[in-house]
Amino acid sequence: MDQLSPAEKAEVEGYLATSPDLRAEVKEIERSLELFAQSAAIKTPAGLKERVLDSIRNDGRVDVVTKHGSSGLWPAMAAIF
Repeated sequence: MDQLSPAEKAEVEGYLATSPDLRAEVKEIERSLELFAQSAAIKTPAGLKERVLDSIRNDGRVDVVTKHGSSGLWPAMAAIF
């Protein structure tokens, strides 16, 4: 609903407040989107979180190299945390 104008959002919320069927349908859509997001999520390589935290503890910096050979710091950090 973040893409709606304030008037559109109020209209949708009004419909949701008066329609149990519509609320149930929206919840089912939200559950489906969450399942899809989980299935498409990037899996964190085993031990990556520990390597990043050890690197920070040992020398105060993070040096992450992905299997493609480039530094993937932001995607790696997002996958970890």
